[in-house]
Amino acid sequence: MKRLILIILLTFILSFQPTSAETSKEYALMGSKAWSAFECSVLASYGKKPKAEQERFFTLGYDAGITFLQAFKEGKIIKEDLYNQLPIAFLLSLRGPNNDFILGRVYEIVAEVAVKDIIDIAKSDVELEKTLADDKFFKKNCHLIK
Repeated sequence: MKRLILIILLTFILSFQPTSAETSKEYALMGSKAWSAFECSVLASYGKKPKAEQERFFTLGYDAGITFLQAFKEGKIIKEDLYNQLPIAFLLSLRGPNNDFILGRVYEIVAEVAVKDIIDIAKSDVELEKTLADDKFFKKNCHLIK
């Protein structure tokens, strides 16, 4: 009887899969989430949203980015998922001495891309920059990112 219980217990333990295991696509989407959250952080800044909101987006992007980069470095993401889920600019930024450096490069690119059109149109008109940033913030569905 003890042997049967032990066999059942071992079978259960060996067949258990943790629910937190991520797939290649889910890890790639973490990179996409990092890009979007960084973009929303920049737009929140230009839109003069509260500092806490700007920081929330930045932290969300940073955390998702770290998860993505760790999975990337561990070979948990297949190339197809990388190419299907991430902007090419992100893929071109995946080199550097550490994750913080890489995410800093990504943030810099995101910041430039996110507001280039706003800066070009507003021409230093702070109120127009705010209005355009608010509009883009809404159109990018930043309010839905959790």
